[in-house]
Amino acid sequence: MTDQNPKAMYRQGDVLILKVGKIPAKAVKQPKSARYTLELGEVTGHSHALLDKDASGATLFVQDQVKHLETCLDLPLVHEEHDTIKIAPGTYEVRRQCTYSVLEEMARSVAD
Repeated sequence: MTDQNPKAMYRQGDVLILKVGKIPAKAVKQPKSARYTLELGEVTGHSHALLDKDASGATLFVQDQVKHLETCLDLPLVHEEHDTIKIAPGTYEVRRQCTYSVLEEMARSVAD
């Protein structure tokens, strides 16, 4: 199944995955893996992980602590406390969601 939506996004707990046009030129390709940990939960220690059982469908890149993902297959994103979601083929940026407190005048990461 190919995602035709150029603005596709996925959300699982405190992780937001946004479709982008391309991987930044300076992003460093990470070693192939059957499990890519996209984010670790700060509270529980659980992980948001993309499962690529034969390590052939996805590639993870990192630039300045920002993760980017390229996948050519529908792959599951799993977490111990959230429903599994399927990430469609495409190029994505992985972000940790933030919340903003008007009273404190500051942003902080959403804790999962």
